[in-house]
Amino acid sequence: MRLSRSRISTKHDFEYAVKWENLRAAYFRANGQPARADDCTKNISELEWRLAMLPTAEQTETPIADGFVDAEWSTAAETMTNAGWHQEVKEPVAV
Repeated sequence: MRLSRSRISTKHDFEYAVKWENLRAAYFRANGQPARADDCTKNISELEWRLAMLPTAEQTETPIADGFVDAEWSTAAETMTNAGWHQEVKEPVAV
């Protein structure tokens, strides 16, 4: 049984499919069917290329935009004075 494109999605599936196609190619060569063995070799090339194009674990993680997201810093929690951001004593702004 051959894995179809829609069923191959994980790295493990691709590696299994490559091994399977290698086995099929060897079988067809041993039994005098070089055309079918060549088809298997073409399938191997495509499978290896598709495996190389899979996103890695690092690429699938969501990157943090900047340090403010991690620190959970919010401007709503602080007041603005003429001296800048201030957290402790709220000083009135001189007019």
